[in-house]
Amino acid sequence: MSSPRKKLVVLDGMAYAYRSFYAIGEMSNSKGVPTNAIYGFVNALRRAEKTFHPDYAVVAFDSPGGTFRDEMLGDYKGHRDAPPEDLIRQFPLIEEIVPLMGWHLLKLARYEADDIMATLATWGEKKGLDVVLMSSDKDLLQLVGEKVHVYRENPMGGSLYGAKEVVARYGVPPDRITDLLGLMGDAADNIPGVPGIGEKTAAKLLGEYGSLEKVLKAAPKITQAKLSSNLIEFAEQARLSHKLAKLEMAVPLKHDFNSLEKGEPVPALVEKFHEYEFRALAKDYGAKVGAPPPQATVKTETTKGVHAKKTALAVVDLKKSAIAAALKDLDPKKLTGIHVLVGENISVALAQGAKAVVASVSGWKQVSELLGKLDRPIFFESKATQCGLIKDGQATLEGVLDISVAMYLVQSSRPPRDLNEAGSALGLKLPDLPQAGQDLFEPPAEDLASFARAAVEVGQALQARLKTDDLESLYWELESPLIPVLARMEVAGIRLDVEVLHELERESQRLMKKLETKAIKLAGREFNINSPGQLAKVLFEDLGLPSQKKTKSGFSTDNEVLEKLAPLHELPSVALEYRTLAKLSGTYLQALPRLVDPKDHRLHSTWNQNVAATGRLSSTDPNLQNIPIRTGLGATIRKAFVPDKKGDLILSADYSQIELRILAHYCQDAVLLKAFKDGLDIHTQTASTIFGVRPEKVDAEMRRKAKVINFGVLYGMGPFRISREFHVSMGEAKDFIAQYFAGFPKVAAFLEQCKEDTRKLGYGSTLMGRRRYIPEINSANRVLRESGERTAMNLPIQGSAADLIKKAMLDVDQMLQKKKARSRMLLQVHDELVFEMAAEEKSWLPGQVVHLMENAMKLKAPLKVECGQGKTWFEAKA
Repeated sequence: MSSPRKKLVVLDGMAYAYRSFYAIGEMSNSKGVPTNAIYGFVNALRRAEKTFHPDYAVVAFDSPGGTFRDEMLGDYKGHRDAPPEDLIRQFPLIEEIVPLMGWHLLKLARYEADDIMATLATWGEKKGLDVVLMSSDKDLLQLVGEKVHVYRENPMGGSLYGAKEVVARYGVPPDRITDLLGLMGDAADNIPGVPGIGEKTAAKLLGEYGSLEKVLKAAPKITQAKLSSNLIEFAEQARLSHKLAKLEMAVPLKHDFNSLEKGEPVPALVEKFHEYEFRALAKDYGAKVGAPPPQATVKTETTKGVHAKKTALAVVDLKKSAIAAALKDLDPKKLTGIHVLVGENISVALAQGAKAVVASVSGWKQVSELLGKLDRPIFFESKATQCGLIKDGQATLEGVLDISVAMYLVQSSRPPRDLNEAGSALGLKLPDLPQAGQDLFEPPAEDLASFARAAVEVGQALQARLKTDDLESLYWELESPLIPVLARMEVAGIRLDVEVLHELERESQRLMKKLETKAIKLAGREFNINSPGQLAKVLFEDLGLPSQKKTKSGFSTDNEVLEKLAPLHELPSVALEYRTLAKLSGTYLQALPRLVDPKDHRLHSTWNQNVAATGRLSSTDPNLQNIPIRTGLGATIRKAFVPDKKGDLILSADYSQIELRILAHYCQDAVLLKAFKDGLDIHTQTASTIFGVRPEKVDAEMRRKAKVINFGVLYGMGPFRISREFHVSMGEAKDFIAQYFAGFPKVAAFLEQCKEDTRKLGYGSTLMGRRRYIPEINSANRVLRESGERTAMNLPIQGSAADLIKKAMLDVDQMLQKKKARSRMLLQVHDELVFEMAAEEKSWLPGQVVHLMENAMKLKAPLKVECGQGKTWFEAKA
């Protein structure tokens, strides 16, 4: 029996660095070094080792600067933006860590990682190795053969592509992939291909004629006129695209390929993990390489059955044991750390000091019984547990100390992502804990107990900090009781009529095609409107429009540039309109239907309390606070948001000019207060004041300018921005601002006081005592200092508005729970609350909601809520 072939695994370094950076989100160590890409990359290498057990292991990286393909096509990859600064900082750190893990890193000037991968695949094949190339790039599929496979990873695992899989996916064998790309192009690399030919058409042509050259030769005979003419006209472009897609299989690497064997990790790797604060990785690899841990960890013993006095940890199966047994030796009236892990079975860890219990339970009813006995449980994140309880019909937890939410009040600019960071921010030295983002699906009981113990320690320190910073009432009266409210909103979701979005998508595609045709006509030649490089050539070379700002890849065609060029030619306006529709299509019309839960046909967003530094809630997966409302087609997206049952309605309740009312309350300007008390239009009153005319003489343009200034003042808008908004000179812009502050002198005094107080205290605060630390206000750097001043002026206004709507949400939710109403609060969109209103409750619900929202806070400027209802969210807002 022959021995199995040895295996060469080559990973696409740049692709995995990008993927890790965006998949994990913001992450840094205590020194501020970004680490998300490094962390994701390390875990990618670990997955590769576990999946493929490589005998030879290589990471191929792109080199900075151009490649030989840039000489063939100046716009090659020209549409790509420069990497984010935080990712650029991590590239050398990733390259440094790769060899420490026993992998080899290869890169060479003028060649891409794909060419290096192709060269290694050719060598490996000749040497008789099994070759696995880890990348999602289409062009690598041309290398697939009996011994060469491409592994494409995805969130659900991955797919190994052999020749059969390539044919099944693309309709052509591996040796025709370059021909396919020659015809269809590749948007990822800005390879143009032939206009009008997509993947299916390209595969069909190759299936019929055999190769790119044979397709081009047959072009005059093809009966579809447009297809035939495009193949004839763009034949050379197709050949160029084929060349660009063809990988170089003999990159002159000065390296002995036989020395690429996978090595063992070295002790220096563990030092790096400690430096980046990857505690669990340091612990894991420390054991492998014999490196000592940086500090002693808490030792625990594990016993089966009832908690015994001599052990620090007991593992209890509540399917067999009683609740009382699990709580033995724990005082439920004292601070108790909690860690709940939801999996096939739910695990609940409880701890007081060194004592800990880990209970494996069979359902949420037992979780409710267990946690319901505790006076004030401490979680790191409690909302997921609240959601689990709500879905199962159990009572929510009240009086929870949620560390992630409370720490956000203590340091809103950088809230912690896990207990490690929370402890570090409070000056605690915790034992090593598994880190945020690490795979914790089946952690040992000792780890769960460690989480619970750490929660006790962090929670005690955090309670003291809340008291010191006068944040106790803000947390206990607003933020903590809001957690189950948000959990109810997440569980409820909102019904989406996907057919409405499908119809809008068809309409948007029709309009985009029309705009594309119009753009080509205006340009006088064929070009790809999606390519910034091609658009730049048309605008600045063909049409001779004045170029604006320049980027690394050429002259910019971003939206700001197009807006400046719009008065000079029609094409920039067409390009802007096309981009708006393309974004609408990709972000909403195509994306939202895919996110609908197939069980209830509803979108379930995640509501975040600890993201925006101002205190505002944010919505993710999907973001339902960003649904368009001002543009025609965009606004109609709201027609897809509907109630679940026939006869029910969507109710929208929206605060009117809340931030200006809060400004009037703070500064007590008589003119502003009188306008709000008398129910006058505040923008008309402002226009009357700054333009020196009677209110009835204010025209639409005056009111528009007054509105810009009213809101601009809150955000520290300066003369430069005003001049752009109003299309006036800097001198005139300064006059507008001077006239505003002359008419409302108390506003100017209030804003100056905000800056002065923040300079002294180091933070700004809201009506409910929310703090935001703004150290940059005292910076010697003018740009940073001015940014800090704008934040200091804005925080009391925007932060107080955030506090107000949260208080309104609590009051409304309490009313709905008390009445056992069928109506549900579904969304919070800045100053608006959206409800699904039961048919039998529509006689009283709108009035109750308006009353509670208008009385959530007592301000010197009265609060006003505008309410609407309809069969869709669009109708409710009409």
